Amino acid sequence: MVFVFNLSQLFVTIIFIMVQEAIIRSKQNLNIQSPKISSEQNKVIRYKQGIFVNIISILLVISISFIQLSFIQVIDSMISEMVFFGTVLIVIVGAVMLSVKKQAMERKLESNIGKSEIVNSVHDEHWKGGIFYVNKEDPAIFVEQRSGNGFTINLGRPTGWFLLLLPFIFGFTLFLFARFV
Repeated sequence: MVFVFNLSQLFVTIIFIMVQEAIIRSKQNLNIQSPKISSEQNKVIRYKQGIFVNIISILLVISISFIQLSFIQVIDSMISEMVFFGTVLIVIVGAVMLSVKKQAMERKLESNIGKSEIVNSVHDEHWKGGIFYVNKEDPAIFVEQRSGNGFTINLGRPTGWFLLLLPFIFGFTLFLFARFV
């Protein structure tokens, strides 16, 4: 039971390293009318997303540290609660700001070159329910979401399913370790 918090921190760090890899390796969706400008904007957004992911990872590890310190009664639990809720607030505000910035950049690109319907319609048959990307012919494991801010996994690839299940396997292993050790 002593190492549960440390293992949780390790779990959070591993998950966010994987998220960072997803941001780096995911396939870019470029506007075919202006691929150079679209690519540059995509790089800026990915850079900001990477910084945001690193900040979230650090804040969560610090938050778990405060929870551990309150658990062993080194600090008052009220302090760890304040740190936790502060972390949640920072994450929510940061996600909204990042999303607004991305939308502003997309609107600016659309106003400069016009909206391209071709980009979205090409891949429609690969999106199930508008949120699940399934394309066995696409070698990319990580793809940018159709709308909003973030990335998803290509469920047409076996590696995608493995990566989808990996956090659950690791979390279940952590649960068993905490329960029986």
